[in-house]
Amino acid sequence: QIAKPVNSFSRFEPLMPWVSQTQQTPLLTSGRKPAGSSNADDDDNADDFNVLVEKNAKQSEPMDKAHDVSFVAETLLPTIKGKYRVRAYKDNDTKQEIMCIIWGKIERSEGLHVRCHDQCFTSEVLGSLKCDCKQQLDFAMDHIRERKSGMIIYLPQEGRGMGLAHKIKAYSVQEHGYDTVDANLVLGFPDDSRTYGCVPGILREMNVKSIRLMTNNPRKMAHLKALGVKVDGRVPVITPINKFSKNYLQTKNRRQGHMDIGGEEDIYCKVIKESGKEAGKEVPR
Repeated sequence: QIAKPVNSFSRFEPLMPWVSQTQQTPLLTSGRKPAGSSNADDDDNADDFNVLVEKNAKQSEPMDKAHDVSFVAETLLPTIKGKYRVRAYKDNDTKQEIMCIIWGKIERSEGLHVRCHDQCFTSEVLGSLKCDCKQQLDFAMDHIRERKSGMIIYLPQEGRGMGLAHKIKAYSVQEHGYDTVDANLVLGFPDDSRTYGCVPGILREMNVKSIRLMTNNPRKMAHLKALGVKVDGRVPVITPINKFSKNYLQTKNRRQGHMDIGGEEDIYCKVIKESGKEAGKEVPR
């Protein structure tokens, strides 16, 4: 996507004061190099942008260090979707609180359907239509209830790990023509800063031997495998697209490799189909 020249339609004076000038230039003045451009300045700006992309991509490579995690408490919580077990954990490395939403007795499970879900204030609280996070959470909660078994690990990683305030900054940058990936880069963040170091400890504490991950994100699968989690397969999370989320979802598919955005199934889905005949029937999708 070619970013639009932002100076012509910015409603802010000065232009995005919360973004440093060094980050705005040259990225905000020319954005990605238009196809066929021969302008020397455009070449230089495109090179600068590509260097930034490469640098930040390296920052989001899989980590291989599991965190120390402590169990805090459990309650049975009545919700509009039913009564879920909610278990609280403390990540002793990051000092963050992690919540697990559980249906059924999952201790000592193999092939447990698990979603590692990152909180999204804008969609889950405000009902934003810009992303599909709330629909993915609803899907996962319905899915584990219908299966009578499963877990959602709810992680405080707003804005793909950069925090809520920076996420709002990124939304503002997107108003100037940048997609969800480039907006993060303009702000000096990797396209995805999330980590999953707490997950192995939670699974170990629950004595869960292996999982089938509810996700469309290959990066998430790679991170969990790098952490030593045994991932038996993938359950696709297919949600509706609206006119506000269409570009966001297409960008995740095109630039981050997210699957099942109205696309084809991958090998992990085939594993689910072939091995998912639990209790004499296919694993529900």
